[in-house]
Amino acid sequence: MDFSIEKIIDALEKDVKSRKRLAELIVIEPDIRLAIINAIIRDVATKSDIEKLRIEMKESIEEFRRTAKEDIEKLRAVTKDDIEKLRTELKEDIEKLGISTKENIEKLRIETREDIEKLRSEFRNELNQFRSELNQLRSEVHSNFRWIVGLIFGMWTSMMVCLIPILLKLIGMI
Repeated sequence: MDFSIEKIIDALEKDVKSRKRLAELIVIEPDIRLAIINAIIRDVATKSDIEKLRIEMKESIEEFRRTAKEDIEKLRAVTKDDIEKLRTELKEDIEKLGISTKENIEKLRIETREDIEKLRSEFRNELNQFRSELNQLRSEVHSNFRWIVGLIFGMWTSMMVCLIPILLKLIGMI
């Protein structure tokens, strides 16, 4: 018979009863059983191993807590110092900004006053120039009015001179 190891393993996987029988045969053999137990014991932790591990873990956790608390306290102190420095710097910057702003406002006031005075002066000059031009225009209009009145009177007079004889002829007085 040609039995390969693969065929044997496949047969054992399919047949539960044969598998149990093989396990019983292996366990009954004292040398094989001892070798299996020794191999398993190396990988199995004992109660004392677990207790040692538990103690080590507790100590490690406590050490971590202590260092974490110390680190947190150090960070708090550094943060408080940084915040205090920032407050001081911010106050100084605000004071500088306030002084600078006051100076800028004062400069702006002075410049604005100067600009207003310049505008007033220019306005006065323009107003005086306007008044003089208005007075000149008035005198020209008055002169032109006199001329127009004179011309109208002259035209009226010449028309009357021409019309009166014609009217007198029509009436029969001439």
